[in-house]
Amino acid sequence: MLAGLVRCRRCGRKLTVRYTGTKHNIPRYSCWRGLLDNGEPRCIAFGALRVDDVIEEALLRVVEPGAMAAAVEAEAQAASRRDQVRDALMRDREAARYNADRAFRQYDAIDPQNRLVAAELELRWNRAL
Repeated sequence: MLAGLVRCRRCGRKLTVRYTGTKHNIPRYSCWRGLLDNGEPRCIAFGALRVDDVIEEALLRVVEPGAMAAAVEAEAQAASRRDQVRDALMRDREAARYNADRAFRQYDAIDPQNRLVAAELELRWNRAL
C-alpha cells in the first residue's frame, strides 16, 4: 500500500516493495535505491504485512461513513437504470406485438382471391413477426 509513498528517513529515497518467503508472497518495504544507483549500503527494510494492516484499518475508519452512503447511492442508481432498461424493453416488446397483430389483421382482412395484395401483406406480417 505504501510503495512509492513513503520515503526513507536516512536518505530520502522512496521505499520499494520486495517479496520474500518460499513462495515470494510476503511483502517487505526496503530502501534499495542507494545500493542500486550508487553502490551505497542499504538503509532500512521492514515487513509490510503489519504496517499495511494498520494503514488499512485507519483508512477504512476514515472512509467508511462516506463509503456506506456512496454504496447505497450507487445501488439506487443501478436499480433505477435497470428499471428504465426493463421499461424500455417492455415498451419495445408491446410495440412489436402490436405491429405483428396489425399485420395479421391486415392479412386476414384481404380477399383470398387477390393474391398480389395477399403476398405483400404476408411479407409485412412475416417481417413484423
